[in-house]
Amino acid sequence: TITSNNVQTGAPLIDYVQFFHKSAFDCFNQLSQITGWDWYVDQNKDFHWFNAANNLATVVLSSVGPGANIVKGSAQFTSDGSQLKNKITFYGGSYLSNPWAEYQTGDGQRKTFFTTYPIAAVPVVYVNGTQKIVGVDGTDVNRDFYYVIGKNYVRQDSSEAALASTDVLEVLYQYHVPLIEQAQVDDSIAKYGLFEYAMTDASVKDRTQARAMIQGQLQEYAYPKINGTLDTWEPTLASGQMVTVNVPDQGINNVAMKITQVEHQISATEYDITVTLQGQVTP
Repeated sequence: TITSNNVQTGAPLIDYVQFFHKSAFDCFNQLSQITGWDWYVDQNKDFHWFNAANNLATVVLSSVGPGANIVKGSAQFTSDGSQLKNKITFYGGSYLSNPWAEYQTGDGQRKTFFTTYPIAAVPVVYVNGTQKIVGVDGTDVNRDFYYVIGKNYVRQDSSEAALASTDVLEVLYQYHVPLIEQAQVDDSIAKYGLFEYAMTDASVKDRTQARAMIQGQLQEYAYPKINGTLDTWEPTLASGQMVTVNVPDQGINNVAMKITQVEHQISATEYDITVTLQGQVTP
């Protein structure tokens, strides 16, 4: 059983999100990307949900100064730009357009009037400014006009007189718009070149959610990662914590980094703690 003693409140509210056939791991990663918060399950099977920016440990891991607590020569850091993404296009499902009005005139004969796009919701039909009663074609009867979701027409009832050339038909309707959103980080592009990436998730039909997912990816991958390991004597560190790391001789100057692994090594004479961390080059 997983407990939830370390679930913090105050995360950004999400208007809409859907998960289709995804593991819990992928679902929480998606929520993390949308909100900018982070999560992990600790060694006691307790779920942590938190604002990573506020999850700083009480210690600074430093190789210099009177408070140095990194074993000399143990710190190794590398910069990794292999996952850079600074321009992202998101391809989702589709969303309803704003109401769209189209106007046509009759010819005294035709009773079927075609719309530019397939109708996606109940339309509103006017003739010469007067609203008409609509129903579903093939299902409803005794209506002025009929429509079918997914089809691009409205049909006048057979008992009604065909519209004349002086009659104006207005069809106010909504149609499905393919969800395509795009964003980029100009500073990253200027420094490292253009790294384009495409995200595809047909289950996402909300533009706000798509934009949040893009921003989550840009926040995570617009700048190179910093990966590192070091040995320390600090016993209070745990995976998922954010710490401040200061190793000037490797260009790491008070960089916020996330602990991804803590390994305790015990021998007859020594007790060492090896910490694996990941951070990001700051803009």
